Amino acid sequence: ISFGVAPSFLIYNIYLNELGDIGIVISSLIMVFAALRLARFNVQLVGFDKDKFNGLPAPMSALTIVCYVLFYHDKIFSSEVSQVFIIILAIGLPVLMVSKIKYESLPKPSIYSIKKNPLVFIILFIGIVITIATNGEGSFSFCLFYIFSGILISLKNLIFKKQKIEKGESPEEHLNLKKLK
Repeated sequence: ISFGVAPSFLIYNIYLNELGDIGIVISSLIMVFAALRLARFNVQLVGFDKDKFNGLPAPMSALTIVCYVLFYHDKIFSSEVSQVFIIILAIGLPVLMVSKIKYESLPKPSIYSIKKNPLVFIILFIGIVITIATNGEGSFSFCLFYIFSGILISLKNLIFKKQKIEKGESPEEHLNLKKLK
């Protein structure tokens, strides 16, 4: 729950308090949708896929908000652009949290995991190096990379799924279900 409350409080105090009641509603979206996402996660825990999350994880949403506020808000953009951007984040991130977009979970650091997922560890290593080299400023870019990677991979999967169905594959073939003998 704190991954929803803290960013909501932060963006409300940074700018959205100037919008009155609308600001309260917009800033509370992160908190409400984080609670909904947590509830969905707990309900789906029985058949939990450990490699992927359904929807943007609440900690990533919170980290994105915090990194934006710390390193970019009213610093590199004009005040007007910063205000629009924080509203986009305050509405877009909660929607992504409850979406059906699949996001990769971070594998446990082990030799087996590194051999199984070398690309994930290379990207993670690059993200850590960039974050350290930029004194934290690169962390927002890494958050955006994670967010957009889930969106792009889901779009790619959706397009290929439609192409396979159009080619006449049966749903069983598409889902790679094998008949029990």
